[in-house]
Amino acid sequence: MNAAVVVGVAGVVFAYAAFRFVAIAGVSINAAAFSMQIEKLARAQNLDRARKLCMAAPKATLTAVTRAILGAAHMVSAGDGEGRIAQVLSDAGMAEASRQAGQLNRAALGDLPAALLAVGAGAWAVEHFGKAGTPYIAFAAFDVLMIGFLMMRTRSLVADAVGAVHGIASAVASAVAGGATISAAD
Repeated sequence: MNAAVVVGVAGVVFAYAAFRFVAIAGVSINAAAFSMQIEKLARAQNLDRARKLCMAAPKATLTAVTRAILGAAHMVSAGDGEGRIAQVLSDAGMAEASRQAGQLNRAALGDLPAALLAVGAGAWAVEHFGKAGTPYIAFAAFDVLMIGFLMMRTRSLVADAVGAVHGIASAVASAVAGGATISAAD
């Protein structure tokens, strides 16, 4: 193994880490503003427009959870009572939040093999090049820190979604109990 191979491995690992970062960073939205707008639309019994708003950021964790809540509105009727409706919608939202958490964690941990490869390449570089190999170890440390950041970001995205579930479910339940309907998903 020569220096060109180590540099190539480091470049691939860096590109992979950057891809993972962009993939996870791309699933975030302003949770407070989104939740407030969805609740406002639900109070106005405009559930179709709420569903359309979810399509503005289709990969965001919170919109996936909200789509699950709105999708569950088809399984209940106004006669079920607002408390029962809210429970069904909340359960659907929490189930989707759990599924989203798993996907985001797998995406963040998907960088772990690349980080281990970077650590191995860095150790090899230090062994063969002495102090000249130190940047490879620094790069490997950066990659490990990136995984930590992605895991924290994942927890933040899921926490935002979980925090919004009950408010959104309650607002949609009130709308459904009040007779609001939602058309079939597109």
